[in-house]
Amino acid sequence: MDIAIVGAPSEYNPASGNGWAANYLRLNHNYDFAQAGHDMWFNNEYFEELNIVDYGNANQHPTLMMQNFANQALVFKEILDGGAMPMVIGGVHGTQVASLMALYDHFGPKSFTIVHFDAHTDLAPPDGTLGMFTHGGRALRFAHEQGLADGDQIFHVGLRGAYESVERMDWMFNNQTNYYFMPRFERNGFQETANELLAELEGRRIYISVDMDVIDPAHVPGVSNPEIGGFTTKEMMQLLRMIFLQNEVIMIDFSEYSPLLDDRRRNTANAINRLQRHVFAAYAARQSGITDPNYVHPAMLKDNSAE
Repeated sequence: MDIAIVGAPSEYNPASGNGWAANYLRLNHNYDFAQAGHDMWFNNEYFEELNIVDYGNANQHPTLMMQNFANQALVFKEILDGGAMPMVIGGVHGTQVASLMALYDHFGPKSFTIVHFDAHTDLAPPDGTLGMFTHGGRALRFAHEQGLADGDQIFHVGLRGAYESVERMDWMFNNQTNYYFMPRFERNGFQETANELLAELEGRRIYISVDMDVIDPAHVPGVSNPEIGGFTTKEMMQLLRMIFLQNEVIMIDFSEYSPLLDDRRRNTANAINRLQRHVFAAYAARQSGITDPNYVHPAMLKDNSAE
């Protein structure tokens, strides 16, 4: 295997439906008539170049949160031990905990960088009001406290949530984590800020965790905690493409999609589907030796008309 897609159902979230995400995406794949895969940025056929499998769903425990994530971590580690990259479909964003446990067991502590795409910090203080690892909990704060990652190995990208706090900001600042707030993209421009992010990530082994609410709800209505002012789907494609080309990505998870909240056209499911496909194409391109984060196939940048 090159990539194993695995469901990580979990429902520890006031907005229900996240546990159905992986299975609903399977329906979306079946609905999608284009079972072949061709990408317009790379001009490659990723299903021909990669062995991509559906690994099924990891166990979902309906009531015991930590047991749920511990069981899922075993499945993710099994994929890693087999030499493949897990592509996890949550579930609530607590799936980060399962991912972090699997990566810690396989690679060791402080051996990878976490790129956390999210509208929210998910850095709840240890007062228990949000639960340890619910969708808005404290997975990355826990990872830092337990020595899984240093502050410099945590990157928050896309932050703009309406219910953060000075305490959470101070925690980020004091522990020297890396943060790319949406005001920075707005003030300095998307491309310049994306290039700054890529420069900081160069040479690192990367784990990517995507809360789908990092994208503007105009594009992805079926998310648990929508926040206006997010990335477009095109910008998200570019960010993922650039990281997958430049860096060794060892794991990616998509979380916080609820089919019960999606629109009739399944726009959120379709967005995840297309982001998955674009990741496949970028992964295949890197496997073929392309590591320039700004690469686009030359044929895609010109026409064939006579001058």
